[in-house]
Amino acid sequence: MVADAFLYYPALLRSGTLPTDADSIGIPIFQTGIAALLLAPAMLIFALPALWHYRENAGWLEYDRSRPWRLLLSACLYALPALIIIVERTLAFAENRLIYEYHDLIFVLPLAIWMLMLRAAMAAPRETIPN
Repeated sequence: MVADAFLYYPALLRSGTLPTDADSIGIPIFQTGIAALLLAPAMLIFALPALWHYRENAGWLEYDRSRPWRLLLSACLYALPALIIIVERTLAFAENRLIYEYHDLIFVLPLAIWMLMLRAAMAAPRETIPN
């Protein structure tokens, strides 16, 4: 998120979109850093249900049929938001945006992958089945 701000705001400044008499771009970059510090505990709390009974070698498409409530919860908490992010980013490419408006891909796509990994960790069976 902070690295994204260091890429986005200088690109926005170079594009000529900002007024020449405006304040420094350091203000929104600093605000992004504060937001990242404040959101870090929330992200850890968000990950807690998946990490409660984490199995190290859980596959992305595995699920435990004996615990349907856990599968439903993992789909609602992690898979659905990840799907919304991926679909929204795909639809954004259909629009004619300026190149600096795609800055959030650096943050949003790893977030979607992380959410899918959390879904896999939460929905996986408890024990490993040997091959």
